Amino acid sequence: MTERYEITFTEGGVGALETLLTGGIANIAEKTLDTVSGDDNHGWYCHITDTVTGVKVSCWGATKAEAQEIAQYEIKRKIDDFVEEKEREEEEERERRTQNIRQDSPSDDGSSFIGKIIGFLIVAVIVIWLVFTVIIPLVFINIALILLVVGLTKKNWNKFIYPLSFLGSIYVILDFNYGGFTKALAENVPFLSGVIQVLFYINITAGLIATYFFIRNLLNDKNPQIKSEGEFSKRNLIIMSSLLFVGALTIGLQVYFSSKNINKIQSFIYPNSNNTSTTDNDQITPPPPPPNNGINTSNKKSTNNTNQVASYLTIIVETDGKVSLGIDKLTKRENLLKDMSTRYSITFSPYELQAFNGFQNIGVPINNLKSFIYNNSSVRLKMSTGIPIDSKDNQLQHWVLIARYYNPNMIVTIKTNKKTPNSVVKNVIKTLQELNIKNYNLKTD
Repeated sequence: MTERYEITFTEGGVGALETLLTGGIANIAEKTLDTVSGDDNHGWYCHITDTVTGVKVSCWGATKAEAQEIAQYEIKRKIDDFVEEKEREEEEERERRTQNIRQDSPSDDGSSFIGKIIGFLIVAVIVIWLVFTVIIPLVFINIALILLVVGLTKKNWNKFIYPLSFLGSIYVILDFNYGGFTKALAENVPFLSGVIQVLFYINITAGLIATYFFIRNLLNDKNPQIKSEGEFSKRNLIIMSSLLFVGALTIGLQVYFSSKNINKIQSFIYPNSNNTSTTDNDQITPPPPPPNNGINTSNKKSTNNTNQVASYLTIIVETDGKVSLGIDKLTKRENLLKDMSTRYSITFSPYELQAFNGFQNIGVPINNLKSFIYNNSSVRLKMSTGIPIDSKDNQLQHWVLIARYYNPNMIVTIKTNKKTPNSVVKNVIKTLQELNIKNYNLKTD
């Protein structure tokens, strides 16, 4: 051991303190035991003090060497514990000082404050965007369902809530057809556009259920029914069946007016609208001029298609074989989509028809057109896989047929590139020949 440690020894046995506390009895007992055992060796105590840390130990041994060995082991263990505790306290002190320095630093306070403001503004913008573009539109287009749930949970209010739920379903129908919150939700959150129609039917159903509860409760207040009859009494079944009829009629009319073409030529152009495929053996004849529908043709502004200004239809064949269709603004594109929707049994809402009217080029299959309308330009570019022109489903043929009906004087141009596959160009020309279109322009860039 070095000079760092102070080592002292004391003999074992009863000390002065024990003698004093016991009145000498401990000393007498010790001597008696020594006489009986014949052994007066009481061992030694080794006392070691670390002058650096102040750690002290006292250990007993039968001999001085044994006592010192035990004491040395114990002092090392206690010094190690002392050092670890000291290091832990110093680390905690450093952390406290660092934290105090950060709190006292004006620049850090300013940066922290600005960071909090920016974070708050970002969160506020996100919340405002969610509220006005998602939550509020969702609330309004689900108002009938929400009010029905409120009426079922707050029975004291249902006398007023159920009629409001019915009015809410009427609002949902108007909003769906005239593009209010439905349009906003579809434009701002395109991935929700697929569930809007589902929500539409759910809210119609919710309005009808609320109407049933309102009529049932009103009749029960005036003429209570027998409790044994239960919910499915004759009177309630009549109410249910009547509302089911109204619901079926409402949904049927919605589907009808969404897909119905105002022009009466629909059945002539598509004599078999359920058949969505056209094979090489199908006989396709050019459509005749439309009837005048009682319009006075003697007027200077004649409505006969032969006097219409020629419009342009461009069939674009890309280098990768994709086919798209360009229709100028002289042709009302909305009418083309109405006819195509009937041909392929796809329903388009008034908003979707209006949006399609602004598209100059069509380059997607008809079954992808709904999602194409609601997406942004970058997504639309990826979706533009071309109009099918194969024999099983030659959609290009139907687009051209409908466009030529509305304007027989339409000038058709096939626009290609030097790298355009010849096989695709031949298929396009074959499609025009099947429609009896012999005059067309072929432009190669």
